[in-house]
Amino acid sequence: MIWSCGRAAETIGCGVMLPDFARRLGGGTVRGFVPAALLAALVLVGVLGVKNSRLEREVRRERVQEKFPHPGMVVPAFRAATLAGDSVTIGTTVPGGRQVLFYFNSSCPYCLQSLQAWKTIATRLRAPGSSEVGVFGISLDSVSATVRYVAAHGLDFPVLRFPNGKTAAMYRAIGVPITVVLNDDGDVLYGRAGALIGSAVDSVMAAVREGKPDSLIVATRRGS
Repeated sequence: MIWSCGRAAETIGCGVMLPDFARRLGGGTVRGFVPAALLAALVLVGVLGVKNSRLEREVRRERVQEKFPHPGMVVPAFRAATLAGDSVTIGTTVPGGRQVLFYFNSSCPYCLQSLQAWKTIATRLRAPGSSEVGVFGISLDSVSATVRYVAAHGLDFPVLRFPNGKTAAMYRAIGVPITVVLNDDGDVLYGRAGALIGSAVDSVMAAVREGKPDSLIVATRRGS
């Protein structure tokens, strides 16, 4: 058996040629057969590689998503006092109601980027017909740092803190900013980890009004 490379080698490589007596017995040559098979194998390997890469990305995405609030989660109800001293219940509300939660801290640049969107959402949800929707900011900072931050940026929605670390963990408050929409039973309808800007406001409003599950993870900063 010998190797032969001709013009075809420029595109598909070298072909294997049988000795003359084998060619006579077989009535021809197998030149090109091996390169074609090799080419097919390479294509198959490439396709499998792409599929495997996509699968790995999806698995990584799902693993990351599991760390943050996402549709399918159910969170427990808890009571807490807002900075204004009002007692509120998070995680449950009137039948058919919704709650929108914003997790933040005072040092996160992505939170600062999200403030205008959060204010826009709060303003829209105070409009007539939205009385069954509660909007709350949840600070991962100390009370004093939160008070200063709220005053400095003019946040006009109620702000509170998680009562303890266990509750914060159950709400997946492992980073900021995070935006969450809950239904009346504490089911997560929407979760977004990262800055809320631009058209993302519409996705939050859609989750509130239509109950359409959605989630997205973008840049976040670990909470303190």
